[in-house]
Amino acid sequence: MSDVFSIYPEADGIVSWLDEQTLEFNPAGFLHSGVRYKGTINLAELMPVEAGFEVFEFNFRTIKKDFRVEIENFETYNVTDYTKQRMNGSIVFNDVVDSSAVHDFISAQQDGSSLNVTLKKENRFRWNFSVDNILRKNQRSDLNIEWDGSDAGIETTGTKEITIPAVDEFVVLDVEVSHAPVQYVKIHFSDPLNSSQLLDGLIYLEDYEATMVVDGQVVTLYPAERIVGSTYVTVDGSIENSKGQKISGADSYRVYFEDIAPDIELIGEEILCREQETAIFLLNV
Repeated sequence: MSDVFSIYPEADGIVSWLDEQTLEFNPAGFLHSGVRYKGTINLAELMPVEAGFEVFEFNFRTIKKDFRVEIENFETYNVTDYTKQRMNGSIVFNDVVDSSAVHDFISAQQDGSSLNVTLKKENRFRWNFSVDNILRKNQRSDLNIEWDGSDAGIETTGTKEITIPAVDEFVVLDVEVSHAPVQYVKIHFSDPLNSSQLLDGLIYLEDYEATMVVDGQVVTLYPAERIVGSTYVTVDGSIENSKGQKISGADSYRVYFEDIAPDIELIGEEILCREQETAIFLLNV
């Protein structure tokens, strides 16, 4: 079928008929990320055509591969012993990636010492990871999370530093904002929360109603309406951990919600597609 269909830049693959009107191109491997391709179908090889219509050309572009790292929660191995914790998170891709390239995406260190990071694939676009044996010491320490997508041909890199409190401190570890597709604010606490304490009115978004979900030592607030701009999350000083210890003072945290545009859009007659998706062309014959 090379005399019927061609693609530029060149890409190996199989061209075949699905039915009398549908031509399929199945790439042999990953197409290049963020590249505009030009497809050419030689209609004159398939059917009689009028002069000037022998060739049909079209453009498509692969999505520029990217990913984001999400910190899901901290877990205490034993609710009566706060000295060791696990941090759970996820890597969310906007396109399929080579699984063999993902295992070195994430690294973690605590005060310069490397920690074990375990990754597990959830689906084509999401990997879950955990950082094990984070120590709560007699004084505060620094947990550094780093990510680098270069092994999968992705330019994205980043770091996140989290202060790990001393074992006898009960504090807010981190406040995380999700902008899309669902807006929420996650408040990560250093200790498991007192499961018998009602938190309504103790954790809230200023000027906005929100639904609260409590899971271990994480509280998630889902705004009742979409927010654009900044607001504050208030954490009351009467909140208790599972041992009945009150948090170290009340505080408010400023959070900012961005107005996120859709990730994928059609641009004129150009089509965006994923790198390893089959391209299907419909021909009226």
